Amino acid sequence: MTITSDQLTSIVINVAAYGGLMAAVFYSSFRQERLRQKIKEESDAKRDSAAAEVKASLIQNHAQTDKKLEVIRTQGNSLLGASLLSAASVAKRLAEITKDPLDLAMYNEARRRYEEHQRGQEEINKGNL
Repeated sequence: MTITSDQLTSIVINVAAYGGLMAAVFYSSFRQERLRQKIKEESDAKRDSAAAEVKASLIQNHAQTDKKLEVIRTQGNSLLGASLLSAASVAKRLAEITKDPLDLAMYNEARRRYEEHQRGQEEINKGNL
């Protein structure tokens, strides 16, 4: 079988067109993959940036919460100490008036609880608890 010049030209043109088409498909696929990678990188960067912002915010909020909790703890313990001292004072006065052993026992228990609270506060203030 003999190939004519026109047939050869047609084959060359078809091969060239097919090669050009393949090159275009390859280039298009390559560009799409690069675009996907770029979008992923930008997305990862945005995610990492958002995560860093959240982390910084959590650290700041945690520090502020710790300060507020310390104030609340101090005020609560101060009020508890005042209440225990007041109860001990009232129990002492009642025991002095009535001379009843149960009133004296109530005073001793109230005083013990106040003193125990104060020792606990000293330990907290020293940073031992």
